[in-house]
Amino acid sequence: MRRGFILVPSTMGMVGVLALVALAADVVRLRVAHDELQASLDEAALAASLELDGTSQGLARARTVARAGPGSTTNSWHFDRRTPSGVTVQFAAAPGGPFNAAPASAVGQRFVRVQGTGTVNLYVLPLVPGRRTSETVTAWAVAGQGQSSTMGDGLSPFLPDARNADPNFGFAAGQLYSIPWPPRRPAVN
Repeated sequence: MRRGFILVPSTMGMVGVLALVALAADVVRLRVAHDELQASLDEAALAASLELDGTSQGLARARTVARAGPGSTTNSWHFDRRTPSGVTVQFAAAPGGPFNAAPASAVGQRFVRVQGTGTVNLYVLPLVPGRRTSETVTAWAVAGQGQSSTMGDGLSPFLPDARNADPNFGFAAGQLYSIPWPPRRPAVN
């Protein structure tokens, strides 16, 4: 057996492993970018759904908030450096749709779907023949206003109903009160 024989296969194996690690870095980068874009659009959809009030002005505010971000906060992704591109905003009366960008009436529109895209630059994958230097990631989110007719399941607001002008709302100082909660309902899949 010759000395140094293992050096050649080891070098080739190391180059292959490093190439796979580099390719994995770009794939992970794409996944992280998608997750950031998804979180950005989730926030945009939630903020937009809060603007829905059954008026055309509410729809306009929801569109603005979904595209730009709530308040003075910019809706951004890619480590807070880019805003989503190609953002579309659609509305529906039910969470499953049908969604429409320009509904005939704002009344009953309680759900909003926000879709957007972003471009991610790649560093190693373009070395593979036929690959582009960037990839587009796409995400969408739906949020809305739900109606609840019952209390229960977790923390619920507790507001004593005082029908008189008692400043303590019918409670006595120093008295311990217990709030009976209904039993939790099992989750249905």
